[in-house]
Amino acid sequence: MYLPISDGLALRSFRKGDEQTLVKELDDWQVAQWLARLPYPYQMEDAAAWVSAHEAAGATPPFALCITEDDRLIGGVGLTACDDPGALELGYWLSVPAWGKGIMTKVVSSLLAEVRQRMPGVVIEAGVEPKNSGSANVLKKCGFTETGATTIWSEPRQQRVPLRRFLLRLQG
Repeated sequence: MYLPISDGLALRSFRKGDEQTLVKELDDWQVAQWLARLPYPYQMEDAAAWVSAHEAAGATPPFALCITEDDRLIGGVGLTACDDPGALELGYWLSVPAWGKGIMTKVVSSLLAEVRQRMPGVVIEAGVEPKNSGSANVLKKCGFTETGATTIWSEPRQQRVPLRRFLLRLQG
């Protein structure tokens, strides 16, 4: 799958050759601390398994895509199945040098517009640790509503952490 966004930004399927950049970016604690399911430290075997599992991403969820800027991998975004059959969970990350530039808001907004066309009425859920205000702001700017709080297991932290829950119903 390939989805151009703007200003050299695009979403594309993961591919062989992305592994080294994935390790470099996801082994950074500033990124890893916010990702609940990420193995940490993040190693080449983790990246190879991820690319192998996601390089054939289709045009409809569930999928994981890489965020590129001028064809350089700078992050990832995905939609995965939830316990609720009518819902998908949104997850994303961005390399530290790309933070604070509005990139993730553009990415999430573009991805949601694409999914809205293909799957009108689907519910999108997301979770954010309370201290990750940048991520919460992305969700709010993209129309998500905060619905409550819970706790989840954080693989990088090896403990349960608090989580703010958000929801968005995509209307056709």
